[in-house]
Amino acid sequence: MRSVLFIIGFFFLLSEHTVAQQPVKLQGQEEINLNFHFYYFIDETGSLTKEEVELREFEPVPSTGLRTNASEQAIWLKLKVLNTHHENQSYYLQFVDPTIYKLLLHDEDQVFRSGIGFHPTERFINSHKHSFFLKQAPEVEKEYLIKATAAIKITLDAKLIKHDVYTERISKERFFLGLFYGGMIILFIYSVLLLITTGQRMFAYYAGYIFFVALLTGAGDGITGEFLHAWVRWKEGYQDAASAVASNVLGVMFMIMFLDVKKWSSVFYKLNVGFMFLVGISGIILLQLEHDIIFDLLGLYGIIQVLLMVSTSIQAKRKNVPQAGYFLVAYILFGFFIVWFILSLFRILPYGFISQYAIHLGYGISVIVLSYGVGVRINSYYKKLLKKEQEEQELIKRKNEELEQQVAIRTEFLAEKEGNLRSIIDNNTNAIWLVNNKYELIDYNNIFAKGWEAAYDQKLELGKSIIDQMPVQNLKVQWKVRYDTTMEGKPGTYYDQYIIGNKTRHYEIKTFPIFQDDEVRGVSLFSADITERIEWQNKLENQNLMLKKVNQELDSFVYSASHDLKAPLASVLGLINISRLEQNPKEKEKYYTMMETSIKRLDQFIKDIIDYSRNARTENVREKVDLKSVMANVFEDLRYIYEKEKVDVQLNIDQKAELYSDPMRLKVIVRNILSNALKYGCIKPKKNIIEIDASISKKKVNISIKDYGPGIDKVHHDQLFDMFYRASESTSGTGLGLYIVKETVTKLGGRVSVSSEPKKGTTFSLFLPNEINNES
Repeated sequence: MRSVLFIIGFFFLLSEHTVAQQPVKLQGQEEINLNFHFYYFIDETGSLTKEEVELREFEPVPSTGLRTNASEQAIWLKLKVLNTHHENQSYYLQFVDPTIYKLLLHDEDQVFRSGIGFHPTERFINSHKHSFFLKQAPEVEKEYLIKATAAIKITLDAKLIKHDVYTERISKERFFLGLFYGGMIILFIYSVLLLITTGQRMFAYYAGYIFFVALLTGAGDGITGEFLHAWVRWKEGYQDAASAVASNVLGVMFMIMFLDVKKWSSVFYKLNVGFMFLVGISGIILLQLEHDIIFDLLGLYGIIQVLLMVSTSIQAKRKNVPQAGYFLVAYILFGFFIVWFILSLFRILPYGFISQYAIHLGYGISVIVLSYGVGVRINSYYKKLLKKEQEEQELIKRKNEELEQQVAIRTEFLAEKEGNLRSIIDNNTNAIWLVNNKYELIDYNNIFAKGWEAAYDQKLELGKSIIDQMPVQNLKVQWKVRYDTTMEGKPGTYYDQYIIGNKTRHYEIKTFPIFQDDEVRGVSLFSADITERIEWQNKLENQNLMLKKVNQELDSFVYSASHDLKAPLASVLGLINISRLEQNPKEKEKYYTMMETSIKRLDQFIKDIIDYSRNARTENVREKVDLKSVMANVFEDLRYIYEKEKVDVQLNIDQKAELYSDPMRLKVIVRNILSNALKYGCIKPKKNIIEIDASISKKKVNISIKDYGPGIDKVHHDQLFDMFYRASESTSGTGLGLYIVKETVTKLGGRVSVSSEPKKGTTFSLFLPNEINNES
């Protein structure tokens, strides 16, 4: 802007005028050009006082005008004004050059201030103009002394403007400038909002461009000095140069991004970037050096920039770059107003309002067009975004519909699978349940629910801790350990017993960790009722033991039977042969007696085998038993060895309840024990005693049979009930009697024991259950 004003002054200086050596006559003119009415003196040091200057010789302003470098100087101007009217005349002395830093008007003893170097409140007239108010008395000539200083070149351009004309003109200018800067503020805010909304960096450049354009035009019309005095003081006269550098650089940066120059032409991109760096770097250097050549250089840069932007816009338009036309129109209009301004300087066009504010109009209209283009760009951008969003929404809608169909199909499939799985789980013979890592029950099948209710007499609740639902404390501890172990990732197998319905049930429980994302999230458990399997295993083990025992007994039986059957038969055959040879009847009778004994022994052996076989092959019979009658029948069977005069049998029965048992097996037991007692415990010629004590209650019957014979050594007690075992080889027994006793007692669910010492007799104790309460 300042360079433009320099050009204005330059052309004014070229104009031909007559140097006015006479006072300016106030004759009611609206405006008087004072450029050639001044006398001047240049203070080279800028340090002289008014009094010192008044002593110096002033020279008239040359016909070529006055333009000087005042960086270190002060220009003193002397102006004489004569009021030729018969009444007071009011005029404003206005200096057009906005670069004047300080103006001091000396009027007699008073000093009035103006210029951008003073704060607006310090100025004679608080305005954007460099003005002084002059009131001239009738027919009076006054002399004014004015001191002007600046950091750069000063172009002398001053006017006297009549009061009412000045007031009207200032009002119009204020109105126009208000519209201009109001519009610039709106466009600046608009750009900032676009930056915030879109996040695109080019709007930051555009906002900066508008801001510095406003500062640049404000330097030319005085608005910057009036409202941004701190900026003026900081730059000390170079504020418009700094604004011009910043606006040029930001304008090029905005154009490069807006037209996306790099994308379609590397040549134009490099030209614009190179020009941008040239302006920026040279401007910064010259601003630091505070060299006034910067203003001439910026004028040249301005012309180059307009040409570069117009040519770049034309090329972008050819490349069909969106909104390139707006950029082209904006800078064509800007160039138009620049040309208008230059032509007005040469007075080819009249210098009026448009000429005075051509720079403002050029920048303002170009910025408005650019902003409209930006709006179109944003509108187009958001339309594309909206269309893209609509397409994406439509795609999402289609995808959602497809997904919903897939979900529906998948849901139906999963529902079917879940139904099948639920059917498998609920119809499984195993109890199945699942808990999470908080021990909360999350699912179970019907078998588990029924088993739980049968075991604990309570119903399960989903979502609650299964440990808390256990009514037994020791089970809580036991199961918590099992759950914790499984949650460490270790499967387990456990065997438990529970009493359900007065019966012990056996269960095999398997635990498995539930993994999700390589983490244990719970435990699944499977419980199988293995009661029947355990019973069959026990039965099989018993049968195996029995079979092993039978095999062992069979081996013994075969061996002993072959001996015990052959010995009596061989004895009988031998005695028969001897008796045939014997002629003596008494000797024959002796042999007959011996044969009878062998036959009885063989008969007893056969009876023992029959008793053993009957006990092993037949089931127990439950009948009411008269123990006393059983004893009588036994003694009747043993009459061949039972001699009443030789043996005293003492029978004592304490019967508190009726006795129910297997009478045949009970008789076999008692007969074998009594047979041994009679044979081996009653060896005295007389006064042999056998004590039989019996106690019958509702639960059991205890029978004790005691003799006072020679007794049995303890070394034989453990084997006494084995098959074919004999405590002494001299005995005539078969070795099956006590074995049959033990097997029969075991069959009845009882037990038998022996207590004996040598020479103290022998006692057999029987403990048998009373089946009175086990009626079927």
